[in-house]
Amino acid sequence: MLVLSLTAACTATVRAQNQSLSGPADRAAEASITETPIKDYKVENVTMTEALLKLRDCDLRQVLIGFEAVPHREGEKGRSISLKVDAGTLGEVVRHLCEADPRYEYAVVQGPIGHTDLKGSMMEIRPKGALKDRTDLLNMRVRDYEIDSNITAGEAILHINQDAPELQEFLHRKAEGWRQRKGIPPGPEIGAIMHGNMIPPRFTLRLHDVTVRQILDVISLKSIDVYEQQPEVNAQGMRGKPYPTGWRYDFVIKPAASTGIGGIPEWQYF
Repeated sequence: MLVLSLTAACTATVRAQNQSLSGPADRAAEASITETPIKDYKVENVTMTEALLKLRDCDLRQVLIGFEAVPHREGEKGRSISLKVDAGTLGEVVRHLCEADPRYEYAVVQGPIGHTDLKGSMMEIRPKGALKDRTDLLNMRVRDYEIDSNITAGEAILHINQDAPELQEFLHRKAEGWRQRKGIPPGPEIGAIMHGNMIPPRFTLRLHDVTVRQILDVISLKSIDVYEQQPEVNAQGMRGKPYPTGWRYDFVIKPAASTGIGGIPEWQYF
């Protein structure tokens, strides 16, 4: 049984049902993630971001999420969500979260994407109509994206604004235009990615004619393969390996921001 508490403070008991999500034709692969068991899930008066982080913590190996937050002003939290699930599935929980905050929609994302052979699947939660929003940076098309380095999937996500050429050029041009209008000299260049003592395995992706959103999805799906292929004890004798990594995109509305695009975009691993 699912016990659902919506922001309007009404509480209802909902019978657990196997729901099929619209989207990919391969229902078997779709079911592999939507039917992931979720137990003892409870959130009270939280944002969608907090609710999804809690959901992710239910099973770090199986629950993989791509999340685009509704654009918001700094400090604006949005709608409050309360939900209690004693025993259900990932698909059911995500559906109820989107019912609690109807600004969002959801879909199953699965490989292959961008001419890759990735077979995994993940859940994507995004603002309604986001795929058709021409101002959404995640919909920007990238002709060629290539990465071949000893980095984690999380680092690849954090630095997509530097590694996706069209996105990097667009953000640089807009920021330079803002500085020129304000008479401010260029800022310092961002340095190389630094690692700790443990060197991540090789992370290689080559994509052609994809959107920024698809790149993020592929990075996350690739992280499943990396997780499955890595031994429990690495070459340095250290135990543990990075779990599959989702992504989060946040756009903070700030008309006077030095980015020159009316706000501050931020990519994070999730």
